This record gives sequence, C-alpha cells and structure tokens, in this order.
Amino acid sequence: MTGTHREARSLGAGLDGVGTMTLIALRTGWKGLAAWVLALVGVMALTGASIGALYDTPEKIRGYAESLGGDAMAVLNGRVAGLDTIGGVFANEFGFVLSFGLPLMAIALTSRATRRDEEAGRLELLLAPGSGVAPRCWPRCSSPPARCC
Repeated sequence: MTGTHREARSLGAGLDGVGTMTLIALRTGWKGLAAWVLALVGVMALTGASIGALYDTPEKIRGYAESLGGDAMAVLNGRVAGLDTIGGVFANEFGFVLSFGLPLMAIALTSRATRRDEEAGRLELLLAPGSGVAPRCWPRCSSPPARCC
C-alpha cells in the first residue's frame, strides 16, 4: 500500500500549481479566449449561411459529393458521412476551417499567455529574490531555473 501511495504521489508531482496557473491565465487572458471563441462561432455561422446559399439544389449537393469522392480529399479531412446532404457538406467545409483555426488559436493564446508578462518585465519582478515567490535558494544558484534547492 505504501508503494502505491508513492507511485501516485510521484505521478502528480509535476502538476503542482497547474490549477493556480490555469486560474491566473484565465483571469488575465479571458478577453483573448472569448474573442477567439466568438470568432470561430461567427465563422461557423457564416460558413453555414454561405453553404446554404451556394448549394441550394440537390444537383449541386450531388456534384459536391462526387467531387470529393477521391482518396486525396479523404487524406485531408477523412471520409465524411452524408456528403449527399447539406449537413454533410457543412461538416466537411467546417472541418477545413477548424483544422486551420484551432491550431492558430492555440498558438496565439499560448504565446500571448507566456510572452506578455515576460515582455512587460512582470515575470522578472515576480521571480526576483525577496518577492516572496521565488524559492529561497535561488540567490545561491547561478541561474534561477536551475534545480539547486
């Protein structure tokens, strides 16, 4: 039983403070996150409206499904079920939008969350010796990120 407790403890040891940092990131960056989510919802709404106007007849939808019947398109977005319906067309088109939008959102939000405080100099103030946040052993270290404690 003691070994199991140690194993569980060592698995969670690298996650100390993740909840606090997540709350701080949400508190300071909620506007950017909200803007990205609203933008993606807006793109989804515009995509749906434009697809509905563009593929307004069953013949146009059938032509769309036939054009995507090859293996090359399946590699990019997978096989979409129901391409003979307007919902299948929407799912396929929005899959392309999301495959570019979500990685861009992740990169933008991550870089903003990590670089904004560093560029403004707040990270150095937070980690400075005597601020009460940095470990007490850091003044002895050659560099703060080193594990010398």
